[in-house]
Amino acid sequence: MPGLLFSVNINRYDLQKAISFLNFPGFTIKSHSNAENRHFVAEYTYKGYPTQIWKRGHKQVFFEGMIYPKVDDTFSDELFNFFTSSGFSDEIISKWVAKQDGEFVILLVDNNLQQALFVNDRFGRLPVYLLKEGRKLALSREISFIHRLRTFDNPDIIGQTQTLMFGFSLGKRTIWERIERVEPHTQIQIDLINDRIMQKSYFAIPDQITVCDSLSQISVLGSQFD
Repeated sequence: MPGLLFSVNINRYDLQKAISFLNFPGFTIKSHSNAENRHFVAEYTYKGYPTQIWKRGHKQVFFEGMIYPKVDDTFSDELFNFFTSSGFSDEIISKWVAKQDGEFVILLVDNNLQQALFVNDRFGRLPVYLLKEGRKLALSREISFIHRLRTFDNPDIIGQTQTLMFGFSLGKRTIWERIERVEPHTQIQIDLINDRIMQKSYFAIPDQITVCDSLSQISVLGSQFD
């Protein structure tokens, strides 16, 4: 799939090996940040695919997808407001995401503070895959890029079985061990210096609907799609 390529603590050889497999006709890879053996940010796209990069000083915003009715000239100002003197404003970002109509992926990078934050839309409409393996981290819309960066090449038998049965794997599973699909309305904050990762999902559906409170629970469910 086209879109974001992001990795942390991947050496140049492994990174180039993974990129070399992304050679589909009409697709190009444009690197926007490549700190040696630290972090890598690029877009893997074809002509007309909606990705945008904005840079202001040491701050960088990667945006992929669409927000309706349309992303205008002032849209980037909203995204740069997510940066703070100590990192990012998690709660403000979560409330902003909940109000948006669209399908999107956002990556914020503060090169001064060496902090990064990944955000997706409230329903996770654009599939994004995540690898966490020791000090390695990678996020991408293209699962084959993630697959090539793994140290242990083991299939997820249950994930593969689900894919054969339903045409897709369920929940966070994928067909590969150690690679998971990012849940809807998720924030992943990465400390690029100390390799700390904080992941939080803001999407929630009631666990069970009982007879006695079915109307109230249905109301809650309905609000998720309002």
